[in-house]
Amino acid sequence: MKQIRKRLTYANVMSSLAVFFVLGGGVAFAALGKNTVGTPQLKKNAVKTNKIGRNVVKVGKLAPEAVRAGKLAKNAVPTNRLRDDAVATAKLGGDAVTTEKIAPDAVTGDKVKESSLSEVPSAANAQKLGGKSVNDVAMWAFVSNNGTLTRSSGGVTSEQLGTGSYKVTFPRAVNTCAYNATNAANDNVVPETGQVAVALATGGTNAVRVETDNSEGAATNDQFMLVVTC
Repeated sequence: MKQIRKRLTYANVMSSLAVFFVLGGGVAFAALGKNTVGTPQLKKNAVKTNKIGRNVVKVGKLAPEAVRAGKLAKNAVPTNRLRDDAVATAKLGGDAVTTEKIAPDAVTGDKVKESSLSEVPSAANAQKLGGKSVNDVAMWAFVSNNGTLTRSSGGVTSEQLGTGSYKVTFPRAVNTCAYNATNAANDNVVPETGQVAVALATGGTNAVRVETDNSEGAATNDQFMLVVTC
């Protein structure tokens, strides 16, 4: 035994143990120190999703652009997992946010950029009115053949100046407006053929002079409808 012990070395013992484990079907495990196994030692796809605990991988451990949209399952990131201002406009694809994806009352007036709004038809009409009432934009009068005002918009008066000559006065200046007059009749009666001429009355800016003639061009008293558009 003494002769055997003298010939024993560390190498002899380890090699003998290795032969013993191989012949006996045993498996030897080596103890791994801290940080012994790193990313280079892992085979591709060695770590599956189901092997990762919940909340184990934090944002700080992800490389920039490591997680792209194509790698996320549908509804994988719910709204309550997103930080405020985490998704900026530049990160949204074209037509990514459609009407049906917006919750009712989610977009309020204070969250809408005014310059992003286009003009709606009703707003365009309001601008054309210039903030004026309908009577300020279009005034009118129906005058009988003796100069009496039959009906009109508010604040209008009329008078006869002579045969076939009338003056219609409006509540404001009409010198920059357009005038349109036609001979007219009451009670759905078609008026006789005639001629009507209009112009701004002299001596002011808020009255229109109307001249009525018969079909032969002679001055004649006739009732008429006058419309002034400003």
